[in-house]
Amino acid sequence: MAQDTACRIAICGGGISGLTLAISLSNSQSNYHIDIYEAASNFTFVGAGIGLWPRVWDSLKVFGISDEDITASHEDTRFHYYKSDQPQNILFGTSSVPLKTLHRAEFIQLLVNQLPANCRTHFSKRLVTYEGNSSMEPIILRFQDDTTAECDFLIGADGIKSTVRTCMYQQIAHQMEIEGATSDKIREMLDSASSSWTRQVAYRNLIPRERLETFSSQHPSLYAPCIFTGRHRYIVTYPVSQGQLINVVAYASLPDGDDATIPSWVTQVTKDEILGHYVGWSTEMVALLNMMDESTRWAVHSVPSLSTYTFGRVALIGDAAHAMTPHQGSGAGQGIEDALVLAALLSHPCATQETIPTAFQVYDEIRRPFSQNILQLSMSTGKLYFMERDDTEHIYRTRTGNGDAVQIPPEEDLDIRMQ
Repeated sequence: MAQDTACRIAICGGGISGLTLAISLSNSQSNYHIDIYEAASNFTFVGAGIGLWPRVWDSLKVFGISDEDITASHEDTRFHYYKSDQPQNILFGTSSVPLKTLHRAEFIQLLVNQLPANCRTHFSKRLVTYEGNSSMEPIILRFQDDTTAECDFLIGADGIKSTVRTCMYQQIAHQMEIEGATSDKIREMLDSASSSWTRQVAYRNLIPRERLETFSSQHPSLYAPCIFTGRHRYIVTYPVSQGQLINVVAYASLPDGDDATIPSWVTQVTKDEILGHYVGWSTEMVALLNMMDESTRWAVHSVPSLSTYTFGRVALIGDAAHAMTPHQGSGAGQGIEDALVLAALLSHPCATQETIPTAFQVYDEIRRPFSQNILQLSMSTGKLYFMERDDTEHIYRTRTGNGDAVQIPPEEDLDIRMQ
């Protein structure tokens, strides 16, 4: 950064995208003071499995994370696809793209280990609002504990419920009002910044490998990432933690769900609720679901389409910008790519206090069309796995396996995820 005075950048959110941005900026030669403000009391080493596709994983090697940092959880890293809403699983395809699967807590720890000493972290700092943005006066951050902080530029990496996004779009609405926009246009813009329920829920759990092996040492979930499909339902499994745990996510699509009774974001559920969605499924999958003790149900929300990822001296990255359905396994990867692109722009010799808002606009022009496309592809992929696409009858073709006729998607439709 071509200036003598250090520029203060505040990153609101200490998750994957926020940490990636902080590491990338701290490792550059730019003159930045970086502060991370995390709402939790520490970095949250919780969560289930995540997947990273090859391009994203290769990008992380730029700042020292290598294949050796995470021992492979399994030999086969390509998804295997099964039709499972019948007595037996029927394998019908294998992805051509490998996937790096790992426990979210392990990945967060890797990133935290990379944080340099000059990156300051502040915990229990839940943002309530921020003030300022239009001039070069400091942006004032106001937190729930009644403390405040100042920064020159603010990055919202605070997830799908992003306070930074809400405040930023309120500022945009105020600007639109000054410029004479109609109330309908302003309301439409504000509504676009809110998350919405997708009428899908996800049941999550981590099952010890030994427990699944007790049922069947040949269960496909032990050895490779798997997707088990059925009408309005599908299940994703893959090994994590060096293969000692099996990450399980059972999805249920509720197309007739009532928008007036949106389920809680996250709640504990009984095993009977989960099993009730998968009556008639294969013996192997029912046995797997029976092992999902103390599971959580997540109401799958999304932020369908923002009109901008930046306004003035504020920018959004990760789920704050493009919270997407999980059906392509690309949410974490897209947040990482946001952070790497934004860091590259902010590390350019031409980046100064005066030009960073322009760098934010360039970031928006690069990342928003790309990530919005992935967001839409993820929705389409979900409909494919749920067997809900309008062209299902054309996409799926009949094969005979073990005497049973099943509907099989051609490989080109299966393999539309990010590489």
